[in-house]
Parts: sequence; structure tokens; C-alpha cells
Amino acid sequence: MANDSYHGVEDYSPIHLALRTSFASVTAILSVVSNFICLVVLPHVTSIPENNRYFLLSLTIADFGTGIATLTYIAPAANAERMYSDDLCVWVCFFLHLFPLLSIISLIYLTVDKYVAITKPLRYPQLITKRRVIGLIIFTWFICAISYACLLIPGPPAFYSVSAATCVPGLFRNSDVFLYRTFFSGVCIVLLPLITITLIYIHLYRITRRQIREIQERYGPSQEHCNKKSALHAEGRVIRIFAAITITYAIVWIPYFAVVTYRNFTLNTIPWLDFIGAWFVFSGSWCDAVILAGMSPAFRKTAKRLLLDKCGFVRSIRTAPNTNSEVLTISTRNNNISES
Repeated sequence: MANDSYHGVEDYSPIHLALRTSFASVTAILSVVSNFICLVVLPHVTSIPENNRYFLLSLTIADFGTGIATLTYIAPAANAERMYSDDLCVWVCFFLHLFPLLSIISLIYLTVDKYVAITKPLRYPQLITKRRVIGLIIFTWFICAISYACLLIPGPPAFYSVSAATCVPGLFRNSDVFLYRTFFSGVCIVLLPLITITLIYIHLYRITRRQIREIQERYGPSQEHCNKKSALHAEGRVIRIFAAITITYAIVWIPYFAVVTYRNFTLNTIPWLDFIGAWFVFSGSWCDAVILAGMSPAFRKTAKRLLLDKCGFVRSIRTAPNTNSEVLTISTRNNNISES
């Protein structure tokens, strides 16, 4: 991978450069815009439980940070050359390793929170409190930032991989170290958590379906039955949203580890494979926002309301009936005066 940093623009066709620059631009812009919208809308979606909203905000901030960091890679991807200093390359490496990890950890927290809420509903308010959730998120961000700072910043200078259009920590110039690190991060940090989370969501979905059937058998077509069934359907929708985000993470991470494994065992670099492997991971940051908006009617409804409110439409609609009633009242008074 070290030799890859010496490739120049002459090694890539104009079509190759145009395609990868377009993909990088769309990925970065979508990540920034979609997650910014989520950051604005999420605090107002009251139908999502408060603790879930905090974990979703942590996930969204991490994805938004990924989008901001990938913006710095658009120009180098177009020119097929390194354009930044060693220090800037190290800091971009730091953020693009930190934010995806925080996204996965936030997803794990969401899963644990939902598991406790469904399997231990009576003890949930005492086990998962607002103060504990906020403290856990702050502690996690701090520990992850310190850990990556101690690992990447004092190490060798980062180098730029032209084929992947990303900066790579200098610590990974040694192919053996890079292979061990990839195996460790792939199995322990990504693969096992995603498999565990997926199995938990399958289990929770089955629990929810079983509870719906039990309510139907116990209460029949009563109002209480309808209320409980609607609540469980809402829980099932939330579970499907989080499960879809988990599956998306698995899809975007698998190509990266496949490409890295192939490169380390064959000692061969295929530019377009390197690029897809790296940038599929970054594209996961906007997929989360799209899934949330596409599968949550409450999110879309809240976003529409906020948009109309900002544009002034809601304000005009609210004041229109009052104005009409005032006009009607004045005209009625005038008629009474004229008659008298």
C-alpha cells in the first residue's frame, strides 16, 4: 500500500477519475445534508422514546462528522494526488477512524436499550435513566477520542492512498501490522457486534409478534386491545428501523474487509476495488438518515411540520381563522347597530 502513494494522475483514465470523483462528492454531500436534517428534526420527534433519541443523536453526529471529513477527499480524488500536509492527513485519518467506530457503538447502545425496554419493561425506568444515557454517551466519545489520538497522532506520518482516495495512518505501512489490525477490527469491532445485534433484533421482533398474538387472544376486539396493539406495532416499526440500519452497516463494511484481505494476501492493488472498499464504508453515514426518514412516518411528519413552520405557512394557517372570526364579529356588530 505504500507504493500506491506514488501513483499519479497519468495512471488513471478520465472516466475512472470522473466516476470516483462523482461518487465521492455525492457520498460526502449526502452525508452532510441528510444528517444535518436529522440533527434538526430528531429532537422534535416525540414519538421516539427519549433515550432512543439520545442514542440516535449520537449516531447522527458521528455520521455527520464522517460526511464533513470526507469532504476533504473530493479534490484529491479528482486530481489523483495528495494535496495536504502530513499533519492534516493524520487528523483526517483520526476523524475517519473515530466517527465510524462511534456509529457502531451508538448502534450497539440502541440495541441494548431496546432489548432492556422490551424484555424488562417494569425495571427499564430504573435501569436506563436519562442521566445514565447522557453520561454513557459522553464517556464513550471521550474514551474513543483519547484512544485513537494516542494510537494515530504520535505515530509515523500518514500517507495518501491514491487508489482508495483516502489517507492511511503511517502505522499501517507495515503489511503485517495492517493485516493484524484489519483482522482485529473486522472480527472484534465490526463483525461480531453486527452479528450479535442482528440476532438480538430477530429475537425482539419475534417477542413483539408473540405479544401481539397474546393481546388478540386475551382482549379481543376491545379498545384496550387496539391501544396495546398499536403500541406494539410502533415498537415493531422502531425495531425494523434499527435492524435495517444494522444490516446496512454489514453491507457497507463487508466490501472493505474483503478488499483489504485480498490485497494483503495477494500483494496486488486494484484501484477501483480499493476505492469501493473504502468509500462504501463512508456511504453508510448517509444511509442511516435515509432509512430513518423512509421508515419512520413520525420523522417525516415532524420534518414537514418544521419545514412549513419555518416557511411561515403554519403561522398563516393558524392566524387565518382568527382573522375571519374577527371580521365576522365586526360585521355582525355593524348590522346590529344599523338595525337599532
